[in-house]
Amino acid sequence: MPRLFQLIALGALIGSFAPRALALSIEGNDVRTQSAVSLPLEGGKPTVVVFMSSRCPCSASHEPPIEKLANTFKEMQFVGIVSNQDETPDELREHFTRFPLSFPILRDNRLQYADHFRALKTPHVFVLDKKGKTLYQGGVDDSHEAASANKHYLKDALTEIQAGRAPKHASVRVLGCAIRR
Repeated sequence: MPRLFQLIALGALIGSFAPRALALSIEGNDVRTQSAVSLPLEGGKPTVVVFMSSRCPCSASHEPPIEKLANTFKEMQFVGIVSNQDETPDELREHFTRFPLSFPILRDNRLQYADHFRALKTPHVFVLDKKGKTLYQGGVDDSHEAASANKHYLKDALTEIQAGRAPKHASVRVLGCAIRR
């Protein structure tokens, strides 16, 4: 009988690590304007999902290079997601209005996106193909401070994807501040 309980406990543990179901789109209200946003993950454009923070210096230092990439890779849709539960709506609106980005920034109130993608830090990036499959996940580059970076992982991955190739590095280390759950 104890063996049966062990198997049941193991099954429950394994089930707790399975990815949560995610809708075929990322939806929410932009933190700056409260406008409704719905980005399809299947059948549309490749999607770049960036977990961000209004408080993390690493995340803030990477906003200009991410914005540059969003303007360079216009055939891809970008979305920022803030999952930190200790960041207030006013704080988010102020930060992301002061440092404007051309793509929507959504609040992840229930941590559904952070949990689904298993995002750990800010900035943590996931690049999805037109079918919603993850092609790249990791950091923007090899530095906590964007200006000090020597390797530009996200740019390299997007360039390879744009050329129809799989990224040379599909997963790289993420630097930054932990997402507060």
